[in-house]
Amino acid sequence: MREEAGLHGLQMHTSVGRIEVYPNSPNVVPSRVSLLIEYRSRDVELLRVAAERLDASLHAIADKTMTGFQVESSVLRAPAR
Repeated sequence: MREEAGLHGLQMHTSVGRIEVYPNSPNVVPSRVSLLIEYRSRDVELLRVAAERLDASLHAIADKTMTGFQVESSVLRAPAR
């Protein structure tokens, strides 16, 4: 996400608004992690392309680490004017 934001300077803001780890316990490998990822920009096309790159990155990471992931919700909204 930081790399994506860096590609676009002030045209894009990225954040991870929430991270939930299950079980949330020291010395235990988590079985599930939930993230709320947000991209913000006034350029809707920039948001669309960033979302596609994120999806490709998630697939590559999952393949490399032999793990899975599921996108529970994905919303592309035009910015407020």
